Amino acid sequence: MTDEFVFVYGTLRKWSRSGKPNRHPMHQALTKSADYLCDGHCPGRLYLIRHYPGLTSDPSGKQRVQGEIYRVRHPQKLWPILDTFENFNPAEPEKSDYLRMKTTVITPEYGEVSCWVYVYNHGVQGLRLIPSGDYCAR
Repeated sequence: MTDEFVFVYGTLRKWSRSGKPNRHPMHQALTKSADYLCDGHCPGRLYLIRHYPGLTSDPSGKQRVQGEIYRVRHPQKLWPILDTFENFNPAEPEKSDYLRMKTTVITPEYGEVSCWVYVYNHGVQGLRLIPSGDYCAR
């Protein structure tokens, strides 16, 4: 069995936007089934949806989104929890707010890592772009 990784870029990261350790219940659920590996970035654009971000593709390939990679220890436990949190239904992806997809994340430590990531599944017109690509940057 090969390792599975997830790339998180918003409310699941280990630090909150205030710079304090993240105490969000979903971050706690993540760390029960996965271990932090390292920081990284992937191609994409980051938008503020409400009080949370959404990653979209960047057709130009010039923008990137900052986040963290976790090695998933218990995928059979973690995916249903995260899929529910992200409102991703594999049986009805067209009705989902996010899609769980594979992407390549670039890291200083490990080079390219193939990771699952939740990609925003709606239009972004009228949403605020986060130019830095880092939801936790202050």
